[in-house]
Amino acid sequence: DTDTEVLVNLIEEVQKKEKLRLGKAVQVALNQVFGAYAIAVFDKKNPDEIVAARLGSPLAIGVGEGEYFIASDASPFIEYTSNAIYLEDGEMANIRLHKPMKIRKIKDDTLVDPYIQELQMNLEQIEKGGYDHFMLKEIFDQPKAIADTLIGRLSDNNQILLDELHMSDDQIRDIKRISVIACGTAYHAGMVAKYAIEKWAKVPVDVEIASEYRYRDPIIDKDSLVIAISQSGETMDLLMAVRHAKAAGARVLAVCNTNSSTIPRESDAVLYTHAGPEIAVASTKAFLTQIVAVYLIGLKLAQVRGTLDEKQVRGLYN
Repeated sequence: DTDTEVLVNLIEEVQKKEKLRLGKAVQVALNQVFGAYAIAVFDKKNPDEIVAARLGSPLAIGVGEGEYFIASDASPFIEYTSNAIYLEDGEMANIRLHKPMKIRKIKDDTLVDPYIQELQMNLEQIEKGGYDHFMLKEIFDQPKAIADTLIGRLSDNNQILLDELHMSDDQIRDIKRISVIACGTAYHAGMVAKYAIEKWAKVPVDVEIASEYRYRDPIIDKDSLVIAISQSGETMDLLMAVRHAKAAGARVLAVCNTNSSTIPRESDAVLYTHAGPEIAVASTKAFLTQIVAVYLIGLKLAQVRGTLDEKQVRGLYN
């Protein structure tokens, strides 16, 4: 009835027909299918082994003491471990009881060295903290989220500090066009970015819904800067737009709230918003910190391009 059921039956058929171990059967089966997935597969006859794989959808593996946790992001297992592995597109992890986990490429079955990173969030951030619901908590989190996003961004001599851009002053001056791509709430942050950047830096800015971006022929080249805004860093429409822009030669700057998510990893540079986990459906602190981030980008561009002086920058920052 569903694509998931079809995939499970395909894996079982490959396993029985070719008499393969579960991990190899999953790898062979996934090379025969198309589309996005994030899956965890186990054989009820051998419950001591789980195979996790991803393509296009996020998948994180928490690494604990003699235990592993599989989820779409780190929030569900932060209570148990602060160490995580984020699978890259086209990778699969073979997890066996009492044995080291192995990560392989789905395409050719080659081994990949796992990169275990320490998570920056903590359990307190994903609990309600005495508030009746998460939306109320996240509204009251906004002042701290703004402060965390702004901290260390202005030097004593009134210079905007955005080393994450990885762009020289000459490269910033050479920017001829900026495209902001985003979806949903982040798209509205992009609309604010257009007003700020055009006013301060005098650079033309287009704002586009990411799902439409690659279905036309956008005018982008090496003198273009594409700003991709995302709370999660995993939005598929935005990820495909980012890849399209990079293939056309543009530099891509991600504005994101989630460390080590796919869009920041595939972008040329990333400016993190430090809003912390946002669990409520309605966006609050994530949207506000996105606006703060694009304001910082606008001020940096204006300062380098000489359209705002130091006194003006200090006044707008404050």
